[in-house]
Amino acid sequence: MCAQNDDLEQDLDQMTTIRQMKKLAALVILAPALAIQITYAEDLFTVYQHAKESDPTIGATEAGYLSTLEKLPQALSLLKPKVTLTASGMYKLERKWTVMKDDGAASAMGTYQLSLTRPLYRPQINETISQTNVAIAQAEEALLVEQQNLILRVAEAYFNYLTARDNAEFARAEAAAIERQYKQVQAYFEAGRSAITDVKESQARRDQSISGVAAADQNVEIALENLHSLTGHYYKVLRGAGKTTPLIVPRPNDIGAWSEAAAQNNKRVRIAAYAVQVAQKSVDVARAGKKPTVDFFARHNGVVYRSEYPSDNESIDASVGVQFSMNLYDAGKADAAIREARFNFRKALQQLEATKRGARQQARTYYLNIITGLSQINALKQALESSQIASKATQEGFRVGTRTALDVLMALRDTYQAERNYSSARYSFLLNTIRLKQAAGTLSEADLHKLSRVLNRSRSARLPPLDSAGTAAKK
Repeated sequence: MCAQNDDLEQDLDQMTTIRQMKKLAALVILAPALAIQITYAEDLFTVYQHAKESDPTIGATEAGYLSTLEKLPQALSLLKPKVTLTASGMYKLERKWTVMKDDGAASAMGTYQLSLTRPLYRPQINETISQTNVAIAQAEEALLVEQQNLILRVAEAYFNYLTARDNAEFARAEAAAIERQYKQVQAYFEAGRSAITDVKESQARRDQSISGVAAADQNVEIALENLHSLTGHYYKVLRGAGKTTPLIVPRPNDIGAWSEAAAQNNKRVRIAAYAVQVAQKSVDVARAGKKPTVDFFARHNGVVYRSEYPSDNESIDASVGVQFSMNLYDAGKADAAIREARFNFRKALQQLEATKRGARQQARTYYLNIITGLSQINALKQALESSQIASKATQEGFRVGTRTALDVLMALRDTYQAERNYSSARYSFLLNTIRLKQAAGTLSEADLHKLSRVLNRSRSARLPPLDSAGTAAKK
């Protein structure tokens, strides 16, 4: 009896050990998959960070901004003293032939000049410095514009991908539903409860649904390529919106407030406003070109002469003074430059007004899109629920013989089209909130980060392919 108990305990120990080894093996097998999920579960803000590091457009704008900054030290240098040194040397050999003798002489001469000049009164330089400061502020706004454009381009590419990904998922679900309906119609036909036309119609819709899945998968690949062109990355898992993602109307809930904010703070409006200031400064620079200039100068000159004859000499002189210069007649060049600058100023004013109007119109359009989009989403949600109920009722009617197979297929098509419309409307709403803030000039990385946090549904970037039966193959 004791021996039997010992054998039983040994068996139990062996079984426990085997179970533990199986659990360990399962963890080892699943570990790579879990690591992939953790490594590649990228969200919208992470994708933006990748684009910020590698996008060539933002890189070119940053380089342009840095090059504009270098104009200021160039302009300031015009007011500072300038010291120059010039020198020259000459060697001369002379030969004279006569009947009685042949004479030759060699000589060398060197000269140098050390000069210092410093502007005392240069109004045109002062106006140029002032214009450069405005140009730098304008370049900074241009950089902010490209940063906002990058945020919008990433958001558009990301939501285009999510839309394509949802459409591919709906296409698979529709193909699977049509496949089930096709098999049911076949069974009904074999039992004598359905006509051959029902089978052919179901088969045609089945083939169309499989083709639709291929087209949807292609759109997913195109969307992923668009993301790659922005970021330089290929993604395996991306986060998307769930059915409970909140849809919030931006504050203030006033179209007039958004319109005025756009007219004042839109980055392109601010660039146009700086362009007006630059044009005004160009008028001041042109006017200053007619004013006199006064410079301080100091010079030190030297000459050294050497020859074979005792006629070597050296001379040194120094001078200090003030130089006055004024343009008395230039055939109307300065006046023409002033008129040109004035016309450019008027042009900049008109462009500023056009930019303001465009910004107002954009803000009002995006705000209306958000308000109507929210109503549309609610309506599409109700339409989706109604389509699902109607589809179930149609399928039940087909089972009892009151509806045809074509009615069922049409109901399935309407249901999945309602799914697509509802999903697309939700993404359009979220994207319009980004566009509205860009139009108002308030869009920042914080807005993108806030939006990224609500996209908390992790899904594989690509869906598994369909098998020959039109259903998703398991991986």
